[in-house]
Amino acid sequence: SSCVIIEAPTSSGSALAGGASMMTQELDSYLAVRRAAGFQLKKVETFLRGFVRFNEGQAHISAQTAIEWARQGSSPPQRSFRLKTVGICLPA
Repeated sequence: SSCVIIEAPTSSGSALAGGASMMTQELDSYLAVRRAAGFQLKKVETFLRGFVRFNEGQAHISAQTAIEWARQGSSPPQRSFRLKTVGICLPA
């Protein structure tokens, strides 16, 4: 399985708080690559864009943020899909 970590880097390489625009650009790039590989991603795109909005104002994506967002799902299957869609990878 693949992992996606979307961060908003500054010119110095550190994450920038409020970097939703950069995260949106990174998401657009990710979706373009996946679509070029033949994936349609309609449902995934909707959920990922919702997550980027939810994460707005944060310096980076954390597991806690992903869990909080996933908890907003209306059912256990939707909560599971939300976590799988975000695809958080944490450093060991």
